[in-house]
Amino acid sequence: MYGPTTSAGKRNTEPIKNALNPFLSNLPGPVLEIGSGTGQHLAALAATFLEVEFWPTDPDPFHRENIDEWRKKNTLPNLKAARSLDLLSKNWHSQFTNTLSVKSFSAIICINVLHISPYAAMEGLLLNAKNILSPKGLLYIYGPFKMNNVFAAPSDKKFDAYLKMKNPAWGLRDLNDVRKIAASGGLSLIKKEKMPANNLSLFFRQD
Repeated sequence: MYGPTTSAGKRNTEPIKNALNPFLSNLPGPVLEIGSGTGQHLAALAATFLEVEFWPTDPDPFHRENIDEWRKKNTLPNLKAARSLDLLSKNWHSQFTNTLSVKSFSAIICINVLHISPYAAMEGLLLNAKNILSPKGLLYIYGPFKMNNVFAAPSDKKFDAYLKMKNPAWGLRDLNDVRKIAASGGLSLIKKEKMPANNLSLFFRQD
């Protein structure tokens, strides 16, 4: 497997794949990734779960070019062409599916996005995911979080400060806020799994 990569992506791809394995091994339908970045996570998943159709998206055209490099350099017929999707766009869910033959997804994956996007992007995801998820569909979120405004480690606090220095709208989100907004969007947290480097895997299902 080769294509554009990051050092963090190399470290966490295998743990993410293992965390998702019980869910993706018997998935009945397609998977949407929001904020695919370089595309290395989804390329690894597509190479492992060959019967699953993966749809990568990113609002950044440079990232979409990177994602498509994975498709060109690897034989991954189940990895679709990268498309634009912006969680800050009003009714992003209907705008996206209106251009596709696919109208619903068995799972949505969002990896390392919430802390490097505005709070409104998190709301857009959690409140609207149900509109394009199949019944009992899965929403998977991976990344660093704080709990009751307490960071998991001093390194996370430093990371949060660094993110806010780059963009005041960025930063680690509080898990309580994530749960509350998800509940408002008809999603329940069914599993929380600790991951390397103080990250979490969060699994949500429709109520």
